Amino acid sequence: MKRCRPWLLGVVTCISSLRAYLATSPLEKLRNLQYGYLWWSSTHPYKGKMVRAFFAGGNGSQLAMGIPDLDLFVATCVGNYSDPVQYEMQENVVPHYILPDRCAKLTSKRGGGSMRAPATVTCAIFLFCSCLTPALTGEESKAQRAEALPNYGFDPSTALESRIAETPEAVLNAFKDAGVNPTAHVLTAVERQKVSRAFAALPPLNRRILRERLRSLSFLDGMPNTALTSTVNPGESYSVFDITIRAGILDQDVSEFLTQKERTCFETANSSLNVFIEGGTLDAVVYVLLHETTHLVDGSLHITSEMGLGDHLDQSPATSLFTRHVWNSWRTPAPRYRNTLLERSRFYAEGRVLSIDRAEAVYKALSQTPFVSVYGSRNWLDDLAEVVTWYHLTDKLKQPYRIEIRKKGEVMFAYEPMKSPLVRSRLDQLKRFYESEQ
Repeated sequence: MKRCRPWLLGVVTCISSLRAYLATSPLEKLRNLQYGYLWWSSTHPYKGKMVRAFFAGGNGSQLAMGIPDLDLFVATCVGNYSDPVQYEMQENVVPHYILPDRCAKLTSKRGGGSMRAPATVTCAIFLFCSCLTPALTGEESKAQRAEALPNYGFDPSTALESRIAETPEAVLNAFKDAGVNPTAHVLTAVERQKVSRAFAALPPLNRRILRERLRSLSFLDGMPNTALTSTVNPGESYSVFDITIRAGILDQDVSEFLTQKERTCFETANSSLNVFIEGGTLDAVVYVLLHETTHLVDGSLHITSEMGLGDHLDQSPATSLFTRHVWNSWRTPAPRYRNTLLERSRFYAEGRVLSIDRAEAVYKALSQTPFVSVYGSRNWLDDLAEVVTWYHLTDKLKQPYRIEIRKKGEVMFAYEPMKSPLVRSRLDQLKRFYESEQ
């Protein structure tokens, strides 16, 4: 084995949260790895669980790897070009020698002499640089709001429809930096009416938080994801937001949009089975704004975590009324609600597309949890957003919610999550979203 020539990589550059999100998302599965935009992702064992890593690997065993769950960043710059050892760092050194549980085992075997690792490398280990909004400390005072808002060009007393605007340049640039080039979408009169109806359909609390914190709402063609919420002023005590939505949803209703989304979880080739979501005929933008604005409410009022939505989520205990006894941590359900089949869904970072033959087992597993959808089972942020969204759609707007598996038009299996006693046991916690109606 060649001896690596070390150079210390001494600079870690923090990238925007949007670029990080797109780059490290498991968008495609290739062999035993997943790929986002120019970054790979993988999982490694650590103290009885699996931790996710994202990395860029170069010829010669050069590596830049982040492990968010451990606040760890590992970088190497070496020169074993055109040699199989180029995979040594990510496949052997990181999981077997750098992760602390393996390091402990290594130390116990050293004895009194020196030890030569399988690959002699010099690596720099940095604290992971998070680019998310810092944790908030509570709903900020009116004085803070009055001080902050004039700096960002909007008046909370104006109608939400007046916030429809061009996508901010910073958001467009972040997409371009990630290798995506969505284009501006100018709303037609009919589309504006759909957005206006969606605003009017929101719970009172969501509308209030939007009035106080939404700087702009914009639409793009060609976005890789459905919606993106961006913090305009990260690091400041009073957060202001921009929301950007993929314009294609304006042509769909809730059932069409969610059926299309849910089918991405299953491989249906050579099968007559398929999944359908009966979610009613309201415009899909109603669902998307319900879900997305609930994240804003959560970030402002700390419903899921007293530590906010920032870079301390991994250290946030499940002590809120909403998460207690349901979650162990923000991405790990309580043991009674964990299910390996749900966790294999592509909605999870380490998940994949499952055979449609597994769909019934997936939804039967879901029915044994308090989660209202597979998407909502992946972390407590989406859990809250999905519960609020589906409670509002079904109980307030009188829409259906039914998951069906059909074979040649015949319903073979059906599940209605909002009728589940486990789901409904949590609904008392949503009263705050409607307090102004009392």
